[in-house]
Amino acid sequence: MSLASFPQEWAFAAWVIEIGNGPFGALSRMLCWSAGEGTHGYVPPEIAKSIASKSEVDVLLKNGRLEKVAAGEVREATGRIAHRKSERVVMPSDGYFIPDFLVYTQTVEEKERAREQRVRAGKGRAKQMWPDSGRYSGDGSGRSSSSSSSPTTTERRSTLTVDEALTEAAESGADAYPGAPEEPELDLDELVRTVRQ
Repeated sequence: MSLASFPQEWAFAAWVIEIGNGPFGALSRMLCWSAGEGTHGYVPPEIAKSIASKSEVDVLLKNGRLEKVAAGEVREATGRIAHRKSERVVMPSDGYFIPDFLVYTQTVEEKERAREQRVRAGKGRAKQMWPDSGRYSGDGSGRSSSSSSSPTTTERRSTLTVDEALTEAAESGADAYPGAPEEPELDLDELVRTVRQ
């Protein structure tokens, strides 16, 4: 899932009040669609038409919140927040472009780089927490990479997946959830009588 970013100032921004809730709602939906599809602000005419009325699109065009574009045109997204560099967007076909899109929203590539950084950071933290214990193998499976030939029961349980633990418990006849209260016997006749009342 991708997120479209909206600055909090837009709630009462003069331009939002001027264009009205209908066109602003349409713009918001186009921003969300573009973020989800990774088009960097480009909106095909059929999507714009399914989201907004012709009058709403006209208001957005008149106020510079939407631009009509042709295939191959290039738009430069400048004035981006934080550390984001300017981006060039090439229009894949005729349609519309949202100039504010990349000011507040990350490109697909930026989102992927941020995701990769979070994964690397998470693996690094896991290795710091369990540097020599063998509890973290780094392959994402959660299985132990310990070289111990006979793990204790506790070690064995900590390296099982949920499915493996439930299967093992069912096969051994043990309660899958130790300490859970026992389920009461169900008297179907009494249940039927209660439901009928």
